Amino acid sequence: MLSNLQTQFHRMHEVCVVLYVCNFVLEYAQKAYGI
Repeated sequence: MLSNLQTQFHRMHEVCVVLYVCNFVLEYAQKAYGI
């Protein structure tokens, strides 16, 4: 039970990191290229 919860949390954390990086890249692209 606990290990399953940890796995879900880890997966959610990975998704949050990916979204954060994508958001950072999009903001950088907007500033760099003026999109």
